[in-house]
Amino acid sequence: MASKTGLILEGGAIRGIFTAGVLDCLLDKNVYFPYVSGVSVGVSNASGFVSRQKGRSKKILTHENTRSFYGLPNILRTGKVLDLDECIIKYAYDNFPYDFETFHKSETLWEAVVANCETGKPEYVSDFQTDREALDFCKASCSLPFICKPIELRGKKYLDGSLADSIPFQRALDMGCDKIVLILTKADLHEATDYKKLSFLVNFFYRRKYPHLADTILGRKDQYLRQMEEIEKMEREGRAMIIKPDETTVAHFETNRDKLEKCYQDAYKLMERRYDELKAFMES
Repeated sequence: MASKTGLILEGGAIRGIFTAGVLDCLLDKNVYFPYVSGVSVGVSNASGFVSRQKGRSKKILTHENTRSFYGLPNILRTGKVLDLDECIIKYAYDNFPYDFETFHKSETLWEAVVANCETGKPEYVSDFQTDREALDFCKASCSLPFICKPIELRGKKYLDGSLADSIPFQRALDMGCDKIVLILTKADLHEATDYKKLSFLVNFFYRRKYPHLADTILGRKDQYLRQMEEIEKMEREGRAMIIKPDETTVAHFETNRDKLEKCYQDAYKLMERRYDELKAFMES
């Protein structure tokens, strides 16, 4: 399937199980994209897609045969709401080994989106110097505000990529894509976290040291809505295809494994039903 179609993967923490189901279907169909980008959990999903490891993202998000890396059990054990060192770094080498060899051989350009704490702007990284650095940028993109510390890489500090560029479709266009496939993790296109309601926390955590980041976080919802308006326009023009759940059934930090399994299976079946549509879209 040849086209200049970019694949963009939204964040949403554990709601990324929906994306995992869609991508596993695409792996079974041998679908490739020349460009893939993701933010937050979308970065993790993207990395597994590029390394062609069906089921890996699902195993991570459901912590199959491992202890939970998020939520109350993890707080009691480690003091952390979310243990990214375990699910991104440790898993890659131990529990669910990452296929770095296939990743390096891939012709797909994969970019991780991170938010620069100093500037408040997004950065797009693909020139990883080592395998560990690639994992560290994944970790940075997944580092949620308030509950994760900024990650220092290459002398800069970063947080969750979705804060600065929630739907990096414009980056895909700038990189030469003429069409976009967007996988969202929620049913409502216009639902977005309104950090203005958490302005006290934003200012307490970031205003003094990272004023530009604080401004970016507070403006995140407005930016997201503007991006969705552009995406919907592109969809009407035949330049974008949106794949999303029919309803949002999984919470950001869902612990019900039955819900996670159902969301994954529903996503896989949805992509099966829409495969011919996707094929036609990419080849048109």
